[in-house]
Amino acid sequence: MKKFIHMFTEKEEKRLEDFHKKHKHPRKPLAAAGGKFVYSFNPTGVGTFVAIRCLACKKERDVTDIEGW
Repeated sequence: MKKFIHMFTEKEEKRLEDFHKKHKHPRKPLAAAGGKFVYSFNPTGVGTFVAIRCLACKKERDVTDIEGW
């Protein structure tokens, strides 16, 4: 299997930070290891789609910076 590495662009980092701030949910139970978010990476031949999902409220956001491809 080929090794996969993704470096977030500045735009992706900003979008992730904004999502984290909106999804604090202090009274919602966390995952067993304390994580609150799931990150999804979908590599294509052109670039990688990046999404984040909140485990507390189940909302998801595509944070992909297509301009970074």
